[in-house]
Amino acid sequence: MIGVPPAEADELVKDDSLRTFQIVQEGRTIFWQAATAVMGSLGAVVSVLLGKYLSVERKMSKAMIMGIEGVEGTGVKGKVAKQAARYGVDNPLKRRVAKLTE
Repeated sequence: MIGVPPAEADELVKDDSLRTFQIVQEGRTIFWQAATAVMGSLGAVVSVLLGKYLSVERKMSKAMIMGIEGVEGTGVKGKVAKQAARYGVDNPLKRRVAKLTE
């Protein structure tokens, strides 16, 4: 710095470096606040979509179970029970059928 005494130049450099540090810190804070808001919004959207999807799946499951329970003597129930046992969901399926047919 031309025309500035060395002690004053050192002081100005320290001030500039402190201001730069403060600007960077504020930028980081703003970035993380914005990132948090975006992530929260995405989480809300995913939650709504997942809830809608699971609601449709639940309704389809109920319709299928009620339809199968209405069929008499065709062996469909036995085939469904075998497949449920094969995939390890026989107990949850039995509970769901019992709940729906009560």
